[in-house]
Amino acid sequence: MTASLRLTAPLIRRWGLPMTLLAGMVTNGIGLILLAAGMSVHGSFWAVVPGLVVWGIGAGTTFPAMFAAAASGVSAAEQGVASALAATSQQIGGAVGLAGLVAVANFALTAGKPATSALVAGQHLALLTAGVATVLAGLLALVMKGRTPTPSRRLHQQNVTSTPETAKPAPHADWTSRSES
Repeated sequence: MTASLRLTAPLIRRWGLPMTLLAGMVTNGIGLILLAAGMSVHGSFWAVVPGLVVWGIGAGTTFPAMFAAAASGVSAAEQGVASALAATSQQIGGAVGLAGLVAVANFALTAGKPATSALVAGQHLALLTAGVATVLAGLLALVMKGRTPTPSRRLHQQNVTSTPETAKPAPHADWTSRSES
């Protein structure tokens, strides 16, 4: 919460949205890797605290920046749709990602190790996989930024250049006028 409330907005003002997202995702990934490094069968809670703190700072920076990015370039009338799409994408991506990481973690359970060692090894592998994937996704997002305008940006640009009298509503703008068959 501290990173979300105190860190994200100043970083966006100073570095811009793409670099803040990159920094947040890389920090997120490093936190996951540190968390994996601190895990052991006979380890203590204090061994994983550094990873939890770094991961929390990364997530606290990434998520507000992600929602700001989702809402940027979207007309005021479509802000709710953009926010809902970002939240839905986050939830679906989280569920699919978690399912994949559980499969990675369970892979170690069939390796013939004692149950506790296999469980920790599986969690270790899943956290490393998540950390590396998060860092790579941040780098990929930075490389791909600005390649093609999104449909909402094109629609926004069309609406900005037209007057209210000549602006055409989006095909989905009036859901209430559709009749169900």
